[in-house]
Amino acid sequence: MQYKFNRHLQDILPDRPLKILVAVSGGADSMCLLDLLCNSTLELEISIAHMNFNLRGEESDADEAMVREYAKAKGVELFVKSVDTLRYAKANSISIEMAARDLRYAWFHSLRNEKGFDYIALAHHANDNAETLLLNIVRGSGLRGICGMKELDSERALLRPLLSYTRKEIERHVAKRNIPFRTDHTNYDVEFHRNRIRNVVVPELEKINPQAVSVMNRDMEHFSEASEILQEMAAVKRRELVCMAESGIFPFLDLVKSPNAKRYIAMRSASGMICAISVERLMGESHPKYWLYEILSEYSFNPSQIEDMALAMANGQTKRIVSENHLAVMERGYIKVYFQDKVPSCCDEILIEEPVQSVEYAIAGGTIRFSVADASEDPDALKSCFADKCGESGISLLLSADNLLFPLVLRGVQSGDSWRPFGMRGRKKVSDYLTDIKMDSALKKGILVLCNGTKKENPDNIICLPGLEISEYYKVTGESKKLLKITLL
Repeated sequence: MQYKFNRHLQDILPDRPLKILVAVSGGADSMCLLDLLCNSTLELEISIAHMNFNLRGEESDADEAMVREYAKAKGVELFVKSVDTLRYAKANSISIEMAARDLRYAWFHSLRNEKGFDYIALAHHANDNAETLLLNIVRGSGLRGICGMKELDSERALLRPLLSYTRKEIERHVAKRNIPFRTDHTNYDVEFHRNRIRNVVVPELEKINPQAVSVMNRDMEHFSEASEILQEMAAVKRRELVCMAESGIFPFLDLVKSPNAKRYIAMRSASGMICAISVERLMGESHPKYWLYEILSEYSFNPSQIEDMALAMANGQTKRIVSENHLAVMERGYIKVYFQDKVPSCCDEILIEEPVQSVEYAIAGGTIRFSVADASEDPDALKSCFADKCGESGISLLLSADNLLFPLVLRGVQSGDSWRPFGMRGRKKVSDYLTDIKMDSALKKGILVLCNGTKKENPDNIICLPGLEISEYYKVTGESKKLLKITLL
């Protein structure tokens, strides 16, 4: 096995010398890997990382003691860390299995970065790969989940040189070489999902085909090749179906008639939106649901959420789904994906004192500026009074300040808000106005309302929606004596 291992390792690691950090639990698999690496003829500098999870009391300490003794006997550098896995699992509301995984990988990678290791060697083998395949099929992980683990994961600096060996081959090598190891009896506890697959499901499959593990590993290679081909096709489809916000092109704005609304949506979308997917183009594909999965799964949306989005898309419904860091909204023929933390949020109430000339206030996602000036028959003089700062751009509204009694109130939209939009005789609910101008639902929470704060009993209390429109009641006329300019930056 050593000769075969050396040849195989030479193929997957052509560049040497290398510093390898070997993750060693003390079980037969990791001790076999450690022995093979220590006795390899390749130019490798080996170190050991052992994490004591403190889950099995004295047995956990005995595992650590054995690894320490082996490292000392072989003269190999050893790193040991003791962690409270149960406390971590409880604090993060995750399973013990997941907690142990998080803790060990975080530590391995911190050691790699600190000590300059080229790779972290893990003892995953063919049976582990087959078990992962079965688990992922049951969980519904899609094509990526059935491709299996990589022998060399350069992106994460992970090396798995035992993936082509079965558990039986490893056990034979350990026995032949008389390699010391410890047995973790919790591996036989079928309450853990992987253990149930390992101890119950796989043996039953091997009754049907004794080579079941090898067959599954061979199929995973084929799945991986097919996945690479589909990924190449997906890259082409993304260019056809997806408009990236970074391009500055927002095709859905063609549906918006109000010039100010177009500018507002474009300005607000530029910072928080990632992309927009054309539903019409997507539905024109032979397999729209598959391509939707390929696009949205990149942003951590799970298969169930994407299924819901696909169903809503087929039925022409609006839909909103949220992943850990992203928001996707389907409306008016597009699925728009946003960074969740950059979606405009509600504005805390701000009192706006009367500006002497110009004053600015910080708001979520930007700045709002207020400027006042006396109305003048000289257009150039008035323009000078309201001159924007050099290099800044935004959306400005101009209104009559004659009937304003400061301080004004700047706040978010409230239920029941109604007003008279510019050019209208009748009143309209603000919510209906936003629907009429086709405002993105993801942006609605960031919409601001400026109120004549001292006239709350007045039905024309709302002065304007900064960046969008002024109230008919506060429009500039030939009789206006004082003007207020509001610029959303």
